[in-house]
Amino acid sequence: MKYLCVLARSKTVACGILLVTCGGVILAQTNQGAIAGNIVDESGGVVVGAKVTAVSQLTGIHQETNSVEGGYRLPSLPVGAYDLSVEHTGFGSVKQTGVVVQVGSTTNVNITLRISATAQDIVVTAGAATVNQDTSDIGAVLNNRQIVELPLALGGVGALRSPEAFKFLAPGTVGPGTQNNSNGIWQAKTNGGQAFGDDVLLDGASILRYENGSSFDEASPSVEAIQEFKVFTSTFSAQYDRTTGGILSFTSKSGTNQYHFTGYELFQNTALNANTWFNAGYRARCAPGDSQCRATYDVPADRKNDFGLNLGGPVRIPKVYDGRNKSFFFFNWEQFRQTVGGTSVSTVPTVPMRSGDFSQALGKTQIGTNPCDGSAVFGQQIFDPQSQRVGPTGVPCRSAFYGNMIPSSSMSQVARNIMKYLPSPTSSAASRNFSLLDSNPLTNTVWNLRLDHNFSESNRLFFSYNGRDNTRYTSGYRAYPFPADSNGWNQDFVTHYYRAGWDYSFGPTLFNHFNAGYNRTEANNYTDSYLNAQAGNFDWDAMLGIRGASGYHFPVQSFGEGIANMERTNGNSSLDNG
Repeated sequence: MKYLCVLARSKTVACGILLVTCGGVILAQTNQGAIAGNIVDESGGVVVGAKVTAVSQLTGIHQETNSVEGGYRLPSLPVGAYDLSVEHTGFGSVKQTGVVVQVGSTTNVNITLRISATAQDIVVTAGAATVNQDTSDIGAVLNNRQIVELPLALGGVGALRSPEAFKFLAPGTVGPGTQNNSNGIWQAKTNGGQAFGDDVLLDGASILRYENGSSFDEASPSVEAIQEFKVFTSTFSAQYDRTTGGILSFTSKSGTNQYHFTGYELFQNTALNANTWFNAGYRARCAPGDSQCRATYDVPADRKNDFGLNLGGPVRIPKVYDGRNKSFFFFNWEQFRQTVGGTSVSTVPTVPMRSGDFSQALGKTQIGTNPCDGSAVFGQQIFDPQSQRVGPTGVPCRSAFYGNMIPSSSMSQVARNIMKYLPSPTSSAASRNFSLLDSNPLTNTVWNLRLDHNFSESNRLFFSYNGRDNTRYTSGYRAYPFPADSNGWNQDFVTHYYRAGWDYSFGPTLFNHFNAGYNRTEANNYTDSYLNAQAGNFDWDAMLGIRGASGYHFPVQSFGEGIANMERTNGNSSLDNG
């Protein structure tokens, strides 16, 4: 309900554990990837006990394992490019560079070792991605370059660029704009699943909200803070639950051994826009020289600025601590500002109506007969509620006000009080006689922080925080000036996502990954009149003289065909003049 204050809070805590042994894998939702494959000799025989080492090209982190029955697996690797080396006594070593690890995916790399007496060390540069032979899931991965460089329109529920919109590059997805708007992703569907049926993971933990399900558009981190994400469309592992469609897994961007700084801005301005079709039509009807009329139907204000910066690299304190190959950070801040404007054309009581004269609204054609006295009944005729009685034919009836004019003595004090806050008409028409050029600020601010630390080759952890604050005036433009507006309300939607993960290797064949997440969302919705009354600590109903109701909200006003309707809602009770 537009005229009620709504305060909603949501908290979610999620945890997961990944345990890998030599015999199999027990999986939990993770924001990382893996490398796996087989190691054989030149005759095709399996090689047992080969040492396999993966080294990140960007951060220098190491992870080791030994081949068991010819197979090996390096789980829970942060996304990125790795150099993979394989060694075994009696064989020449093999090094494969540029092995790409993607979120939620297993990169398959098979190695053939040659006997050391006949072989030299071999270095191979990784080529095209191979067919995934280790998992059954079907999906698509989008990396950071695609996320940042592919065109992505501003808009959607949250107004910012939404990384979730790239979901539609994957086969089997339906959208965008199936409900909210032409470029939003409010009701995305995967492979015939339900709207809001997808589960969305951020750094390994679900963002599911009780009030909006898997809606990620208005709560997601900045596009600039996403390293990559994967869309699971079908046949994914049982580790993923709470979905009737697909899975979207996002991983946040980490720092590397090199410092990187980026600044950016996208903008749009009213000076670049044409007028709307309706505004141009109304403006053409303005009298020559009527500058006020022309200004009312000017090009709607539309100024958009999306700007931000990010910085990432190793944690270093000169002469105190050098975090290269150990400690990394990445920080991103982004803000979207837009002035949304437009002209609302609505109806307010004319000057004669304010004094009780509704003669202009009285219809000319008889539509019935009054059972009280047999007089003719016309459209838009007003009857005296104080004259309620039962007519000669037994039908309840009322007498009409003569000439459709309400005497001053019959007008309530509440109506007089409300009339003081209603604007005067801007035209002489009986309806659609008030135009208001209104503009409202829309601001989205996101801030993202990620910290990674490697205690040793077998012990590392990460922490990430993603916050967002969306403020806007919803449901279009104001129809009337404060406090009588009934067209929308002010919304402040705040999101906090906390994530942490710990990886520990107990040996070459036993590895543990722990992941935890905490979600907090808060939605505050207030009308202009509520904020004003709250700041002044006064009661609009008491000020207007409305009995049996109280609160910070000004009553909702709507007008049609010159007859007003007033409604007041308080909890489960309502009061109107109908």
